[in-house]
Amino acid sequence: MTMHIPRTNVVITMRFRVKPAFVSRARVLAHDMVTASRTEDGCILYIMTESREDESLFLLFTVWRDEEAYEKHSSSPYVRAFDNEISHEILEKRHTVEKWHSLG
Repeated sequence: MTMHIPRTNVVITMRFRVKPAFVSRARVLAHDMVTASRTEDGCILYIMTESREDESLFLLFTVWRDEEAYEKHSSSPYVRAFDNEISHEILEKRHTVEKWHSLG
């Protein structure tokens, strides 16, 4: 599969590690987040992954049509609820979110 991601799209990555006791809970939360986010206008790609070597390490990779679509997503009630739940209860340490753009 070949996918062209224009430079105008916004690519977001988020890496986070959960406490070992909360891996199963994190998987459920991740599944719910992926399911809801993929239906949003402006969502081009939304993939949540789990490390093959460390089940407590997760990586989110998303592509949004533009900054406006991403901002609308990130301010939605379910994203704020996800952030609050993982940040306060199950994260091993604070997550890292980075914005990117394609080089072609």
